[in-house]
Amino acid sequence: VAVAKELRRQARAVLTDMDQPLGIAIGNANETAEAFAVLRGEAPPDVAELTRGLAVRMLLMAGIARERFEAEARVDRALESGEALRRAESMVQAQHGDPRAVADASLLPRAAVETRVSAPRSGFVARIDTRALGVLLVAMKAGRSRKEDPVDPAVGIRLVAKRGASVREGEAVAVIEAHRDAPDWAEAVRRAYSIEDREPEAVPLVLEEISA
Repeated sequence: VAVAKELRRQARAVLTDMDQPLGIAIGNANETAEAFAVLRGEAPPDVAELTRGLAVRMLLMAGIARERFEAEARVDRALESGEALRRAESMVQAQHGDPRAVADASLLPRAAVETRVSAPRSGFVARIDTRALGVLLVAMKAGRSRKEDPVDPAVGIRLVAKRGASVREGEAVAVIEAHRDAPDWAEAVRRAYSIEDREPEAVPLVLEEISA
């Protein structure tokens, strides 16, 4: 935002709660599938809410809509009419991808071996260490520590329980998607989960907004 201000450009930063990852997918292909799910009205509520909110802000900043209600109506119309979905298919095709993947997530790469992550104790999920999961994804080759590192789009993590969920000891809270059985990675995910006796208080998705 500060850089945009120096360049005399409009910018707006939305600071979101990151005591847990957004959505339920962590990785490359599975996050892509989740993004496409927004366009079909099938995404997790937090991802859908944030995406819609960002789209509304962009329409207002670009001057395409003058009032918030007008921007919200345009976003809803694009989603409900299928226009947003068709535009995504055109973008994928323009980049020489398979546009069918926008509607059919099974066409995206996916690792075949799933390793269950069990809750270490009973209680409520209080937080999920997003940084720890990000570091783990790099170890799984889903991210880079150096720009020349290869990335495996098929591997990832699927969250079964998020903050506020009631879980029992031994119950699945997440699933590792990899090319091998991965108890070591499952243990890292287990450590990223903080489970407490009391249900945590609800926290707004958007914590702060900064404008230039």
